[in-house]
Amino acid sequence: MGSGKKYIITEDKLNQIIERYLNANFDVSEINFTSLEDEYGNPNDSAYEFYYGNYTDGEIIFRIYYEEYWIKEDDFRKDLSPILFFENDEKFSSLNTLFGDKWIPVFKKWFEDNFGFYVKTVDGYSI
Repeated sequence: MGSGKKYIITEDKLNQIIERYLNANFDVSEINFTSLEDEYGNPNDSAYEFYYGNYTDGEIIFRIYYEEYWIKEDDFRKDLSPILFFENDEKFSSLNTLFGDKWIPVFKKWFEDNFGFYVKTVDGYSI
């Protein structure tokens, strides 16, 4: 079975591993984004979709929603915004399985560094 050895990894090293994992699994050079549209077809800068390929036939990866997106004043999601949802729950779950909740701060910084969007909350897709 196992060797019984215990390995200790520093927080910095873990963050580097998580960032490498994100870069390997999300090709930033291939990810595009666009604002969602309101009910009249106008761009809505309170929500964005991030996707591979073309908007009309690409694979959606993330969606981000800002406080203004939530119409009801008492919507609990306002306090959590900007919220980034993973479109694919398997990718979200695999990050949790691999890294527990340690990946979330690294992901937030990675996302802001790569796309310029601040994220307060990260979750699986469920609106």
